[in-house]
This record gives sequence, C-alpha cells and structure tokens, in this order.
Amino acid sequence: MQIILPLLFIYYFIFNQKKLGTQISFVWLGQNLMNISVYVADAQERNLPLLGGNKVYHDWHFILGRTGLLEYDNLIGTIFYLTGIVFFLVALVLPGFVKKYENVNIDLNL
Repeated sequence: MQIILPLLFIYYFIFNQKKLGTQISFVWLGQNLMNISVYVADAQERNLPLLGGNKVYHDWHFILGRTGLLEYDNLIGTIFYLTGIVFFLVALVLPGFVKKYENVNIDLNL
C-alpha cells in the first residue's frame, strides 16, 4: 500500500492535470520508497522492532526468503532507496519539463 496509494494519486493528478498534486505525490512515493528501503535492508538481521511484537514475522524476510533473494537484502534496499531519490528528482524537475498539461489529449471515448 505504501507504493500503490501514491501511484494512484499520481495517476489521478496527472489525469486531472494538477501539476502541484502530481509533484507532491511523487515526493510522497519517493519518501515511502526510502522508508521501505530500511525495512528491506533489515530482512536478514531482523533487528528493527515490528508492529505486533515478537509474535509477527518480518514480511521482507519472508518475501526475499521465498524468492531466494534474502542474501541480497542490502542491495535491494539500496535499489529502493535510489529509486526514491529518482522520484524526488522527478518531482523537482517536473515543472521544467511539463509546461502545461493542457497539451495532453486523453481520449476516453471508445
């Protein structure tokens, strides 16, 4: 949900030609990706406290373990972090590349 919800907002704001809302949503997505990166990188060590106490499992340990990628948790966490930075940069340069959304023609008449 930390990725899906900001993506839905990005879609909504682009579709409704709201540049500021799009920028804020890109920042939100970038920030969430950077937060997720810390949790992903902790998959092997499992040092971070989990909501629910000791009775819950570390979901990234489970996901990466099932996919055989657990040994690459730090690399995957770094990829998430760098992707978050990319979204921050996109939000920063968006006004320079997209002068007006009015030039975007979306035809929904099928």
